[in-house]
Amino acid sequence: MPTLEPEEIVACEDTLISGMHNGSVTVDAATLVIRGTVSGSLAVNNGARVVIEACGMVNGSTAVSGGSVVEVRGGLHGSTRIEAGSQLTVAAGGTVAGSMHNEGRVIVQGRIAGTHRGHAAEMLPGSRRVEPTIAPDGTHRFDL
Repeated sequence: MPTLEPEEIVACEDTLISGMHNGSVTVDAATLVIRGTVSGSLAVNNGARVVIEACGMVNGSTAVSGGSVVEVRGGLHGSTRIEAGSQLTVAAGGTVAGSMHNEGRVIVQGRIAGTHRGHAAEMLPGSRRVEPTIAPDGTHRFDL
């Protein structure tokens, strides 16, 4: 059976991803809507906007810079870095899990789990920070 190579998407105009995408995604000064699953890195640059719909999921590292905005209504799992002037919003029903380094702004109405460095997240009414369950072998598990 042939091996499929990951595909890179560079979005410089408004784009929709539905279904499965394996590979990196870069959004530059455009809007991206994710209604499927992205397995790979996500870079959001130069005032871009990304909406991860309730049926959407990103599994991989995410970097938000240049005054960009990411809104998570579905799931964002992996390491996340928010640069100064940029924003990550976790809507009610959305989840973000993994390590987060926040130099920008993070607004949470949904759930977040994992380690956090930098500026504190703004936890709005109804939001939840999920604490890990530690297994006997020392593994941390987050029940989202």
